[in-house]
Amino acid sequence: APAAAPPTVPVVDLSDDEVAAATAAAAAATAMNQPPRARKRDMIAPMAASAMRGIGSGLGAAWKFVATNAAPEPGAVDAEEDYKDAVDLRTSCVKPGPDPNDRASSNRPFCFRVISPAVSLSLQAESEEEMRDWIADLQGVIAELISLGPGPFPRHARSGSAVGDGGASDGGGGGARVPENGARTRGEDPRETLASIPGNSRCADCGAADPDWASLNLCVVVCHDCAGVHRHLGAHVSKVRSLALDADAWTPPVMALFERVGNERANAIWCKRRPDANAEPVASNCATREEALAAISNKYVARAFVDAASADPVAMEAAAAALDCAEVLARLAAGADADAKRAALRA
Repeated sequence: APAAAPPTVPVVDLSDDEVAAATAAAAAATAMNQPPRARKRDMIAPMAASAMRGIGSGLGAAWKFVATNAAPEPGAVDAEEDYKDAVDLRTSCVKPGPDPNDRASSNRPFCFRVISPAVSLSLQAESEEEMRDWIADLQGVIAELISLGPGPFPRHARSGSAVGDGGASDGGGGGARVPENGARTRGEDPRETLASIPGNSRCADCGAADPDWASLNLCVVVCHDCAGVHRHLGAHVSKVRSLALDADAWTPPVMALFERVGNERANAIWCKRRPDANAEPVASNCATREEALAAISNKYVARAFVDAASADPVAMEAAAAALDCAEVLARLAAGADADAKRAALRA
């Protein structure tokens, strides 16, 4: 028997609006037949998806900002680009405390500053001990950079005639200018003031022009390179300060002392017994820092050229009473004990 023909399904031609309406009605009927929890889940899902898209967009914008403004990766930097130091430590000094001119940091604890002729950096540690460690480490690095940096000694060229180490006069000789009132004028530049003292236009140790450093306890003005050698000797031998950077070190009494001595008179003391008293300074012909260190150490540590006969505490007491600073320096350089009389009185 022939197979039965399948039933004919009537074809209904619906418009787009009718199809959309029918779909919405079917979805509504399905939703009504679902339990309440399922209906709530279906309502929340679109809202959560929208929120996640917003969060993702915000994170993407934030990441783009960070990637644009953050420091580049080491490999992304052009290898041929020169690296530039923010601060040249060789011409810097380190001081504790915040910047007195910065009100924002005036009350912050554990602050210290790295001061150079170009810029001053204010830094803050987490404790007083850490601050002291940072200051000590930075000062040590500065001393090493100055004294053991690359290049010949000195790095700057010398011009003109060098200042001799000695002279015919003894510790009390010389023609150093003595200030009338012994006081420093407010705002006075120590470099300009001390440059007018006989011998101070040249480094006391190598003869370089325009020295801008000094040893407070040795009473000599020295150049940048010799200051590095002095620091290498240690603070117990030479207390080095910058004429340009260490403004708080140049108090009126210190300025008066240096104005009463000067390189000419100081070298007459430290090099009085040199074979040629008018010879060039001890480090003037040094080609390396090692040679300069040996020469300057021989001058101030071994005191090879000091007149030992000047170690007379009675004469030193008389010189101190007369405010003759150069004579007092001569006695101290020879090894006189400044506290000898005081110790005798205590005994």
